[in-house]
Amino acid sequence: MVEYIPADIWARNLFNDEVKVKNITNNLAKSFNNSVKKYRSMTIAILPKKIRLKLMSSFHDTFALIAIWKTHTTPYVRKLLDKSIGNSRHMGMILASFNEYQVFEGHTRIFIDLEKKIILMQ
Repeated sequence: MVEYIPADIWARNLFNDEVKVKNITNNLAKSFNNSVKKYRSMTIAILPKKIRLKLMSSFHDTFALIAIWKTHTTPYVRKLLDKSIGNSRHMGMILASFNEYQVFEGHTRIFIDLEKKIILMQ
């Protein structure tokens, strides 16, 4: 089969050996290889089972960590949101009647009519 394919397509010695980038690092591959390093001496029949069990255990640990969160966001994102809320203006709005709302910020109160698009009083 290989004899019908030109050598420059598959032969390693005919590849361009110039490096396109100075540092070729695949962190995901390195991390995976490091995590399965202790299983390398096992037979090919056992190796996939051990890797699968390790991945399942890792997924379970991650799920257990997420299950104790009190919100739907990560703790880091929650911290950023809380900081942003603390730095922002605290405004509120209460329905006064069908199209009228009371908008407040601290001690300031403004009544607006959305249908007429006017401020009723300040």
